[in-house]
Amino acid sequence: MKKFIYKNRIPLICVLSVICVVSLGMLGYKLARHYRPDWFRYHASEETLELLEQVGLTFGHLNTTGVFPKDLGLTRKQPRMVLEDVNGGLLVSKGVFIHPVPLNPNYPIKNIDFAQLRQVNGDVTGYLEIENMDVVSYPVYYREGTDYYLKHNRYLEYDIYGELYVEGKISNAHSRTNTIIYGHNMRNGTMFGSLRAYKNAEFFPGHEFFWYYTPKGKYRYQIFSVYETRYDSDTFTWFKEPGQEYTNYLTKMKSQQKYETGVTPDPTDEIITLCTCTSLGGVYRLVLQGRLVYKEE
Repeated sequence: MKKFIYKNRIPLICVLSVICVVSLGMLGYKLARHYRPDWFRYHASEETLELLEQVGLTFGHLNTTGVFPKDLGLTRKQPRMVLEDVNGGLLVSKGVFIHPVPLNPNYPIKNIDFAQLRQVNGDVTGYLEIENMDVVSYPVYYREGTDYYLKHNRYLEYDIYGELYVEGKISNAHSRTNTIIYGHNMRNGTMFGSLRAYKNAEFFPGHEFFWYYTPKGKYRYQIFSVYETRYDSDTFTWFKEPGQEYTNYLTKMKSQQKYETGVTPDPTDEIITLCTCTSLGGVYRLVLQGRLVYKEE
């Protein structure tokens, strides 16, 4: 009987030993994670390091660091490098990588009083402003199913100069893919008259961002394509949601650019199209298209 008990103690001792080893290992792991987190940092591949270098050149004034944040739900099984702007920039998706688009420290983000604007006209739906270009700073209006504000002002009076307005066929003044905003090309540079400066590639640097404010939030867009097209081209198309058709659309819009902007839209990007008349003739329009890179709701 004693001999039988002794033989069965060996497996029990082994089990207890394994439990002790595992417990010590878990304790050591937690201590190491706490005191030496650098041991567990994701190590980038050579390809990733090249991309990091490219982003560093593009955003050379940023202090960028490769990180592996848990809040993005990334693990070692999903080897995606993340760039973090320690100066407080924005992380936005670009393909399978994430890169920072810094906010402009010289641009004061606005707090638009939509209640006051609606006292004048209840059709106001947003407010558009281009960074470093104060002349473009206007309320945007919307009346479903019509281009009413093409020739009416905010006081509902007939006015050939109109107002900035969202394409009336877009439901609720907003498209998940492409929201289109029209404005007249005024000779004195007001409304969308100053957009003609974008025809010159030398003007683009420093003027590549615009803001669209709504009662819901504040949104910053980065212009990715500037070109001229017919009023009936497929530029003026929007989609219920992102998909292959939308991806093809973005590729085509980018390919039409008059000059390289250095920005390529992502297939899931939400964009805004700014449209005005152009000197090419009555059927042609000057178009600026920007991708959403920041939102505060």
